[in-house]
Amino acid sequence: SLSPDRRARAMADMVQATAAYIPQQKAQLEISAVNDALVKAATAPTRGDLALILFPLRRSLAALETASSEIDQKLQARFRQRVDEFKALADGENSIPKAREEELAVLAQGEKLLAENNRLSRSLTAAVDRLVAAADREITASGREAALVQRYGTGVVLGSAFLSLLSSVLVVWLYVDRSLLARLGAVSQGMLAIAGGDLRAPLPAAGSDEIGRMAEALSLFR
Repeated sequence: SLSPDRRARAMADMVQATAAYIPQQKAQLEISAVNDALVKAATAPTRGDLALILFPLRRSLAALETASSEIDQKLQARFRQRVDEFKALADGENSIPKAREEELAVLAQGEKLLAENNRLSRSLTAAVDRLVAAADREITASGREAALVQRYGTGVVLGSAFLSLLSSVLVVWLYVDRSLLARLGAVSQGMLAIAGGDLRAPLPAAGSDEIGRMAEALSLFR
């Protein structure tokens, strides 16, 4: 069995080892918490979520600062170096939360530009639709005007044809009725008068056509 002195020294060594282990265990837990917080900060979906993650992250960094003075002096320099590395990753211009914040800002700007692009696209589509509708209306109006002009032209052509026919009828009527028929009537009356013994009955003037030659032949019977 151990002597009382050796037992006391063993107990003291165990207490000292336990006292040295507890800060290291606490530091290890805080380091794990910092790692988890940095991973969450790198994938935070919104700025609000990022702000919620930063609070426990900074608390864990403060706990590591406190633990650095409680651990074994042989490990303090290395431990403080790791703490400084964590602080650089957690805070500052080149930190993970700052990079994620800028990334979220870029994504928000991209979504804003995309929404603006969609709005402009809808406006452009509506403008094109209005132009197409206006063109359709103009084409329809032009078609109606063309049909009206065509009907008017058809009416003009028919009217011209009717006037031409009427003119032809008038010319024929004037020529036949007032010239041919009148001369034929005069020849007929002359023939009847000569047949009745009136040799002085007037006859149409002789001419080169058939009626003129008939009048010339009748003049021989006088």
